[in-house]
Amino acid sequence: MSRLTPIRQPVSPHECALAVAVPLTAEQFLSDLSRPDLKDYACHLKRENLLKGASDEYYVDLFERSAKVARRVCDEVVHLGVTVLRGVRLSDLTELLAKFKVVTLVTHWRFTRLIPEDILDAYGLCRLLILSESRMHAAVARAVSDHDPTLLEKASAPSVQLQELRERLAAALNHVTATSHALYKASDGTMPPLGAVASNGMLERLTRVEIEQSFPGLIAFGRSVEMSDGMRSVQEVVQAVPEGFAGLLDLTTCNSVILGKAIKAHHPECIVAMNRYAIPLHVRMPLYKLVIQDLAACPSPYADALSRFHTN
Repeated sequence: MSRLTPIRQPVSPHECALAVAVPLTAEQFLSDLSRPDLKDYACHLKRENLLKGASDEYYVDLFERSAKVARRVCDEVVHLGVTVLRGVRLSDLTELLAKFKVVTLVTHWRFTRLIPEDILDAYGLCRLLILSESRMHAAVARAVSDHDPTLLEKASAPSVQLQELRERLAAALNHVTATSHALYKASDGTMPPLGAVASNGMLERLTRVEIEQSFPGLIAFGRSVEMSDGMRSVQEVVQAVPEGFAGLLDLTTCNSVILGKAIKAHHPECIVAMNRYAIPLHVRMPLYKLVIQDLAACPSPYADALSRFHTN
């Protein structure tokens, strides 16, 4: 009889860890709300529920509706055997992945826009876009030209100043990525029109993360993943996963397909469970508890247990 791989082995709650990187207390929420340069979950909640003239207490009340559910689930799964760590830093994630077969990361994903300063080498980027030696480069070049038809043809003109070029590139790339990112925010029935720039499959790839990876060293990494020690780039999270990790990383508590695909590409031995769309914390955390209760009653591969309750 063949031996099961680690990711197909039955697991019990004692082999699972829950890593919470988002705030769970009102004090931390208010602290994060005052530091939009460092954190985004709190600010995102405020943006999504913006009410003119509302005080911070109004947003704390909204936050508490999800936070109290999350706190209760954390306490309940501890009694079932799960190791729960709150205030998780990126280094904590590495340690948990080294110790447990299954780690569920409760984090927040932010779709980031480019600013001119993110264009590290404007002339080098334009050269690669003009050459278009790969399918990805050609798709980005078409999309950039669709938004700014004269950008690439005038990129080497003496009259074009570096700052102007960076500003135009940032604006064009933001237009490209905004259309791609919308595919990860909307259901199939509300997807934006694709236009003639790219097929649906290619448009899904025109995210900021994939564009950064396709033009290494030319575009600064966007900080999209929230940890308790600040927003982190996808590349930083990928590097935080231990080499040879063959367990399961559960990212189904947030909008995580872009992050999950990047992790899987660099760590093919592991399984990454991910969501295409966002799911509210007060909805996802009780589903996590159901998965753990299922494993407590009868150990099974985590992916199988997750599939019995996961619908997004």
